[in-house]
Amino acid sequence: MARDRLSVQLLTEMDPLSNTSSSASGVTRLLGLNRNKGEAIELRLRTDDYAGFRDYKTIRRTLCHELAHNTHSEHDKDFWALTRRYEREVERISDTGRTVDGGGSGYYAPERGGGEEEEEEVHDHGGWTGGEYVLGGGGIGNENQDGVLTSREIRARAAEARLKKAREEQEGRR
Repeated sequence: MARDRLSVQLLTEMDPLSNTSSSASGVTRLLGLNRNKGEAIELRLRTDDYAGFRDYKTIRRTLCHELAHNTHSEHDKDFWALTRRYEREVERISDTGRTVDGGGSGYYAPERGGGEEEEEEVHDHGGWTGGEYVLGGGGIGNENQDGVLTSREIRARAAEARLKKAREEQEGRR
């Protein structure tokens, strides 16, 4: 991103039910959206049933696609060439942990299973399953001047919520 002078003001989750349409030919799901060349990028992270997350590689490829829209608005040959370049670079960083200039990236990718095939068509098969998560905090009070909670505040709120839930369960048993 630094080399291509890309910036994204807001990277956020797209609600799984937004930007979905149904027709006789099937269901169409928009996986990502870039507003005003990086002012905001929305990515569809969760499965439609909210029970888990989409496949990691699909999310990663969608982000590369949306970042290419910072440079090219239309889906022309230059756009697709840039998207493929970003995908190759991210794959190289994921494999080696090294950026183009050779520095450590701090980039994390989940472990890969052996013999995993690359998907061309996107299926909503729930790459990761999980419980209830709140992405980005979203908080009430205790935000810094940018409206963002610190990681310490997020952990404290989570601990308080667990304690409150445990007390409510204990009260329910009485």
